[in-house]
Amino acid sequence: MKDFLLKIVALIADNPENIEITEETEENLKIYTISVPEEEMGRIIGKGGKVISAIRNLARLKASRNNEKILVRVNPKS
Repeated sequence: MKDFLLKIVALIADNPENIEITEETEENLKIYTISVPEEEMGRIIGKGGKVISAIRNLARLKASRNNEKILVRVNPKS
């Protein structure tokens, strides 16, 4: 899933080499945090959050095929 998210975000971002994705597990939930530079935040989130919503929906669809529950977050990279 981490590679899947990285491929999607790399297509959207201007500088995909600056993107990091971390994975955490809490009980039966996997949490993926996409860390991007602040100047890329707007591109990843999109107008009204449409881009990140689409990314989350694709990730949930892929996870549901494997009977997994996931959460995708976006944080500015410091």
